[in-house]
Amino acid sequence: MYRVVGCFISLVLLLAVVLTAPRNNAYAAEFGEAPMLAEMVANGKLPPAAERLPKTPMIVTPTDKLGQYGGTWMMAQNSERDHALLIRTIGYEPLLRWTPQWTDTVPNVALSMQANSDATEFVFRLRPGMRWSDGAPFTAEDISFWYDDILRNPAFGNATPEWLTAGGNPVHVEKIDETTVAFRFDTPYGLFPTFLARPEGVEPVSYPAHFLRPLLPKYNRHADADAQKLGFKDWKDRFLSVLGTPGTIDDPSRWMNPQVPTLNGWCLTGTYGKDDPLVAVRNPFYWKIDPGGRQLPYIDRVSFDLVGSKDEAGDTAITGRVNMQERHIGRRVDEILAANSNLQSFTLIESDMNILTLSLNLNDRDPVLRDIFQNKEFRVALSHAIDRDSIIGRFVPGALPHQAAPRPESPLYHTVLARQFITYDPVLAASHLANAGLTRKDDEGFLLRPDGKRLSFTIDTEGASRFEMLSACSLPLSITGVMSALM
Repeated sequence: MYRVVGCFISLVLLLAVVLTAPRNNAYAAEFGEAPMLAEMVANGKLPPAAERLPKTPMIVTPTDKLGQYGGTWMMAQNSERDHALLIRTIGYEPLLRWTPQWTDTVPNVALSMQANSDATEFVFRLRPGMRWSDGAPFTAEDISFWYDDILRNPAFGNATPEWLTAGGNPVHVEKIDETTVAFRFDTPYGLFPTFLARPEGVEPVSYPAHFLRPLLPKYNRHADADAQKLGFKDWKDRFLSVLGTPGTIDDPSRWMNPQVPTLNGWCLTGTYGKDDPLVAVRNPFYWKIDPGGRQLPYIDRVSFDLVGSKDEAGDTAITGRVNMQERHIGRRVDEILAANSNLQSFTLIESDMNILTLSLNLNDRDPVLRDIFQNKEFRVALSHAIDRDSIIGRFVPGALPHQAAPRPESPLYHTVLARQFITYDPVLAASHLANAGLTRKDDEGFLLRPDGKRLSFTIDTEGASRFEMLSACSLPLSITGVMSALM
């Protein structure tokens, strides 16, 4: 278990059970809206809420009570490689989404989904009248643009991620009409809705055609010249700078260009990694309402204070500049609560089974390393060569060694899978190395590969604390060559 700090009003706003229901008479309803938007409507700067919302907006039912308009959601964000915080808080709007209980996937951007009997075709009906954050219509044409002009564009190489393939072949996407689009696979893909509900599932609905077409030579014969005038090498260089590498959300570029229209509840007003604080304001065309017919979100703006480390994030929270957050500050909850009487904690079930997991690339490009990594005896040897108790005592006192396996709270928990091969035993590790056929050493005592080269490989990691843990791995001489890249 771990605790999260937050003020109560934010909890009511964010922890909602997501339900959907068609509203055929939506335009007959009297929609409510935030005072800041009502003022813009009164001044003629914005259409009325009924004209901004789709005909069938998504209804979000809070678990406790309806919220109140206003306020700022404050968080602390690492200034480098922390766009995951944006994805998890203001960037999760795929076609389908998980319920908060993680029991099922439900329509989100899509109004509905219909799968055929063998799970090779999934037809999505979109919400008529839905709009991007700049007011332009969002239709099946945008998804068709993503598929035809981005995903299949040879200039971007193989941009189709694995989760959009089945039987080794990529998805086929067809626009049926303005509000209907079909995803088809060559072989049954029953898990497609589950994958689509992951954060990566925002890809098909993240490419506003009206905004991006002028960047492509297919639609603008001056695309290269326009890009070069702005200091880019060519149109592709400009595109990647604006929206990042197609096919992946693990690229912060799309969070560095606030002018790109979005379907998210809040729109950035600044550039991630540059503006401090980084502020996002409500999307006036957001397509969700509460049961009372009031347009969401309730919160006016989201503000991210940029920090250099997790410790700085905790310090930021202690000084009162965070009012709801879990990421980065979970281990300093007691300090934060002691310094801020207006905050309270709530308990979540921990989902991480491990603080640090060593994952070997079983498909390494080096055929010799690939064979070694795929040998279970080698992996067992490596596991027994790591002194977990020493690392835990130094970095996470009180924790228990655990393999990459389901936690005890999970119905899939299996004692053997969770606790096997975790004993620090250099002699046993050497025995498993011998079983793997790795016994030869060079003059300095480093293990040799079957081809006579020194056995070594590089481990990539992010974050100072993880690097320190890796550097603290104390390994016996017979394994030192294996892990030399960590030292």
